[in-house]
This record gives sequence, C-alpha cells and structure tokens, in this order.
Amino acid sequence: MKKTLLWMQALLFSGMLLMLPAAAKPEKDEAPPKYHSSIQAPKTDEKPEQLKKLAKITEKDAIQTATAKAGTSKFHKVELENEDGNVVYVVKFKNGTQEREIVVDAGNGKILADEIEKAD
Repeated sequence: MKKTLLWMQALLFSGMLLMLPAAAKPEKDEAPPKYHSSIQAPKTDEKPEQLKKLAKITEKDAIQTATAKAGTSKFHKVELENEDGNVVYVVKFKNGTQEREIVVDAGNGKILADEIEKAD
C-alpha cells in the first residue's frame, strides 16, 4: 500500500513539473512591443502609483496627443501601463465597429504605436 501511494505521489509530482514550462511561457498573442519608450522600468513594476512617479507627461497630455492623431474616433479610456518594461499611456478610442489603441511615450509624449482592430 505504501509503495502504491509513493508511486502515485511521484507521478503526480512529475506531472506538475511537466506543466511548469508551459505555464511560464507568455501567451501567443502577447508579443513584446515593437517600440522602446524613453522611460524604462522593471517589468515587474505594474502599480499605477509607481508608474506615475516615472511619467514625465500627464494623462491629459497623452489624451491630447492621441486625440490629435485619432481624428474622428471617440475617446474611450486611457491607462498608464508598463508594457514589457516600457512606461506608456495606452489611449483607447472607439469608432463604430473599430477599436483604436494609440500608445504614447510617458516620458516624451511621442506616439509609439497606433493599432486599429475590429470590435468584438
């Protein structure tokens, strides 16, 4: 009985170990950004208050910059984020069936990315 229990525990443990590499991999649709912001932070800094201390421009400045680029798209929301070590504002717009994300550098206010996707 003890041998059977030990074997079962060993099999369970080995199965857990096999799952670790899969859990550590990022999701396929989470590719690293193709830009490099002027403010870099450790990838683990996710707290808004930490990121706000690093940002050189305000949320309002980021919205103004993105709105000028977005044209007729309707402003939806803005978030200060750490995207793979890049401190950026992600400004989101909606226009009918499309969603647009404009990424603004939180350090110098430059637009780093502009993506348009179909809304779900």
